[in-house]
Amino acid sequence: MSIQWADNFGSYGTGSGSATLMLNGLPYTRLDSGGVVADPVVSGGVCWNLSSGDGLQYQGSIVPVPVNAFGVAFRWYSSGGGQRMPITWTDGSNHGLYSIVVEINGAISIYQNGYNFGQNLGTRVATTTIPVITYNSWWHIEAMLDYALGNITVYVEGVQVLTYSFTAAPSTLIYNMVYSVTTYGNAYSGSVCIKDFVMYDKSGTVNNTVGSIGPCTVYRLALDSDVSNGWSITGGTTVNGTIGGEPPADSTSYITAGVSPIPAPAVCGISHLPSNIVGVRGIVSLQRVAKSDGGDAEYQVDIVSGSSTHTGTAHTLSTSFNYQYDVVELDPATGDLWSPIAVNNLNIEINRTV
Repeated sequence: MSIQWADNFGSYGTGSGSATLMLNGLPYTRLDSGGVVADPVVSGGVCWNLSSGDGLQYQGSIVPVPVNAFGVAFRWYSSGGGQRMPITWTDGSNHGLYSIVVEINGAISIYQNGYNFGQNLGTRVATTTIPVITYNSWWHIEAMLDYALGNITVYVEGVQVLTYSFTAAPSTLIYNMVYSVTTYGNAYSGSVCIKDFVMYDKSGTVNNTVGSIGPCTVYRLALDSDVSNGWSITGGTTVNGTIGGEPPADSTSYITAGVSPIPAPAVCGISHLPSNIVGVRGIVSLQRVAKSDGGDAEYQVDIVSGSSTHTGTAHTLSTSFNYQYDVVELDPATGDLWSPIAVNNLNIEINRTV
């Protein structure tokens, strides 16, 4: 695969409690914010608020497998203020390698050796000079730092706005992504938010080059029908009506599967994509899971497309609820990227395997 994680922040509720949930097994390392909030532009939507928290003011995501080329894409909103630092790639010591900075006038710049826990912003090595970002609007920003090739490329709304070349260093690995509300040494004001968040590397056959994600939207498609079910249900009468809560209700609404014998899977359909969607980059199946005791337990989530099945990862469980996930970029029925029709018609199978 090349997509490593994608999030629309619509699974965790709102407010500070959403940050607690997001740190339970997902690739987030530090969340200094007020959590998920209402979208400031799109009525009924939600987004991640970067603008509340302590003085350091940064959010962090771990690169699931450290690599020498890693990209990030999201929609970014700012209501005003000073310099902003939407992206910083860091090394294994969490020191900055390169940063993407939105200047006060809306220009985008690349800084080298920035962040570094407040020491300095680093050295500016490239800039658009002219504004490419405006306040109080959503902008899709995508960028990849590629040490194998020795370059950084930045896209805004799918259009390349900046590139920078340096001496390739394939042995240099990227460990973390940092998203800051401001740059160090500059006070911040107003609000900064992100949504439609995607992280990717170059390990797959699709979605693995800068600019390939493009201005896409991350949708939460919830279970909406029961096809069949061998699991026990607590807190409801259907699988889809019990485990799709937002935020999740760990102690009152869940399904369970014993081991003697292991039951048939819980099979559900999902809600449909909006009718104007013409392409799909991939699917992230997100699960919140736990086991009741210290015994062995594993499960997997399979995706059934027509007569073909993508077999999910065999996940182990702990006795505390946390999140696990799989990324599926290709439709098992065709071997190609998913079509919207195939996504709308797929079924989700929840299997206990051990």
